[in-house]
Amino acid sequence: YTGSNTLTYQSDQALFDQKATIKAEVSHHDNLFYLNLWIGGYENRITFVVRDEVIKETAYELDHPSLRYLSFLYHGKECTYFSDDYYTGMLMIHKYDTAQKIIAGSFEFMAYSMDCDELIRVNNGAFDATYVSN
Repeated sequence: YTGSNTLTYQSDQALFDQKATIKAEVSHHDNLFYLNLWIGGYENRITFVVRDEVIKETAYELDHPSLRYLSFLYHGKECTYFSDDYYTGMLMIHKYDTAQKIIAGSFEFMAYSMDCDELIRVNNGAFDATYVSN
């Protein structure tokens, strides 16, 4: 993992480029870890949220609406999708290097948009990014 600022994924919907350039942002607030992946600029964003003081290179199940979840903001349809205890996902951190500011991992999720009444499924997602921290 080199911090190449790339994201790949597979989905049954054409959401955005399946090989996209990303900007990553990491922050910690009130025992919550936030990972924002801005896709192709600042319009589309996947945010992973995990309640944990120390982030490790491990798997996190995204199955709780206040402890471990994701949101996916997609401006192509003006929809925001969320995971919860029913629509779940997985985030695996493969590298989290705070000295070099590199974060890399893989993910998959199902998320639902109440605004658009639509379910999306994303598989085989992977990212490798140099991040900024807030």
